[in-house]
Amino acid sequence: MLMIYKFHFFLLGIAVIYFSLAITHDKILHIIPQIIQKLKKLGTHLASKEKTSYRDKTLTVLNLEGRKLTLPEVMELERSTKGVEFVRSLMKLEKH
Repeated sequence: MLMIYKFHFFLLGIAVIYFSLAITHDKILHIIPQIIQKLKKLGTHLASKEKTSYRDKTLTVLNLEGRKLTLPEVMELERSTKGVEFVRSLMKLEKH
């Protein structure tokens, strides 16, 4: 079990197989579908999704297939999506 920002979370040991993003966001239903659409445009595909909530926030882990994202792409997802507190990769990112 892993604790990320007060969220208790079980990760299934798939970080080596997939490119995984941890996203903390408001409990608004349209946020994750919005991010998934942005990720599709970047050439990735959703393999699986896990989520847990604590108070008014949700932590979602998206496991993605396809190409790995760069640091600027992940930062842009965080910056451009309303209701998102942070987006973090569970793997090291390339800077460009």
